Formats: sequence, C-alpha cells, structure tokens
Amino acid sequence: MRQRPPRNRCAIRTACLTLLALMLAGLCRPVLAQTPSPLQDWQFSRGWDIARLFGAKVPDWVVLTGAAFELQPLSEGGDYYRNRAGPVIEIRYQDRYFFSMGEGLGMNLLQGEHYSLGMAVGFDTGRKAEQESGRLRGLADIPPAPVARVFGSYTLSKRFPLVIKADVRHFAGGAEGTVANLSAYLPLPGSSDSTFFFAGPGITWSDHDHMQRVYGIYGAEALASGYPVFAPRAGISQVGFGFSATHIFSRRWILNFDAAVSRLDGDARDSPVTQQNLQHVASLSLVYRW
Repeated sequence: MRQRPPRNRCAIRTACLTLLALMLAGLCRPVLAQTPSPLQDWQFSRGWDIARLFGAKVPDWVVLTGAAFELQPLSEGGDYYRNRAGPVIEIRYQDRYFFSMGEGLGMNLLQGEHYSLGMAVGFDTGRKAEQESGRLRGLADIPPAPVARVFGSYTLSKRFPLVIKADVRHFAGGAEGTVANLSAYLPLPGSSDSTFFFAGPGITWSDHDHMQRVYGIYGAEALASGYPVFAPRAGISQVGFGFSATHIFSRRWILNFDAAVSRLDGDARDSPVTQQNLQHVASLSLVYRW
C-alpha cells in the first residue's frame, strides 16, 4: 500500500506554492499614482517579503502586463475625484532589479529571510491648479518631477507574518522636500489557494519644504487666490488604512483590487486649500503573466 507524504511536508509544500502565487499577485499597480497616494505604501509591493520568509522559489524573470482602472482624488486635500485607466507594467529580475509603474526603477541592495533594503527612482505627476474647479486658483502649479526613494522592510515570523515597511522619498523639484512613510500589513484569514486578502495601516511624515509646497500659501499667492498666508510646519501629514484582494484565475491571469482610506492630519488638515480631510482610493486591475 502506497504511503501518504507526511502531513507537515504537504503543508510546507502548499504554503510555498501559495506564497509564490502571493508574490506574483502582489504586483498589480496602475501607472503614475500621485505621491504620496491615499494607497498605503505596502500596497505597491506586497507578497515579496512573505515569499522570501518562506523560501518560495523565485523565477529569474517575472514580467506582467495589463490594465487598471482607478478612482482617486485629483490632488491631496481636494474633494474632486477622477476616474483613470492606465497600463500595468511590472518587470523583475532575480528578485533584485525591478521596474514598475508604481515603484519606479530600482534594486534590492540587501535582502535576507526576514528583511530587505533597497533604493529606487520614480516620478511624481505634480499638480495643475486649473484642474481643481477653482480650489487652487491663484496658486502655483506643481510640475512633474523625479523622486529618489530608499526603502526597507522586516517580516516578523512565519507564525505571525506581519510585514513592517519604511520608505523615505526625496522630490528633486516639483513637490520638493522629503516624505517618510511607515506602514505594515498582514495576510488575512479567509484566504485560499486562489484568493488572498491583505490589510494594514500607514502613517506619513512630511518635512517643511514639502508641506509648504503642497499645503502652504505664499504672500503673492494669497493676493492672487484670496486665501490667507499659510506656513505649515513639518509633521505627520497623513494616516490611513488599506485593504487588498487578489484572485488568481490561472497561472497567467490575475485580478487585483485595492482600496484605501486616508485622513490628512496636522497642518495638512488645517491648510486653507484643504477641502476634504478624509480621502479614499479604489483600483481594479487585470494582469497577464508572461
């Protein structure tokens, strides 16, 4: 009589296959989101940290393309939302070098079973005052600009795979200044071999230069806009929470849904140009793995 494999061996194999699917499923992000976005930072790259912890086999090349539909605020603090469709592109080589529309072009400099540390260059789309139905009339546009980013993550344990992520971005022009984000996420109960759920919070800190550029009002702008002069201080600018769900139809096709809510805080909340403290975003993408 043929013996069955040990139960723990089957469980380990199932976990590795599931986590490899998680790793591939966590790559679906649309093009050029605003920075920072109401989406939590972990929603741009989930799955890889957990896959490393469980030693899932990583293919040399991962290439995904697809399309995404997204609803999000036109700019931070505004009450005007836009629907946007765009491509999804994700390319990774040996889990070290990557390019994606959400994360930019970068590499993992250091990585181990529980941790990773890397750097990337991305792009911020800026802000046009004329698109905001009068809210930003008289204020200067924020032009598009490159963004340099340093990031790291740490996963606690296999028994409790909570992933903690830190991200520091510096704007080379445009929105200017430096923004730091701390977030965490955890796979949720109810996930199956083909459907996965994640959730977790995040908090964003912005320096004085960035706060002034995005939420501040200079003297000349006050005269042109009718708003009072406003000089915001560095501090916590956003807190939020995100949820993601992924369904894998087959080895090739992946459907991904992301949603998040964020609340402006501190001087970002108190700025005269802020009309809506609570903001949300929802994104649906369909991706093909080559």
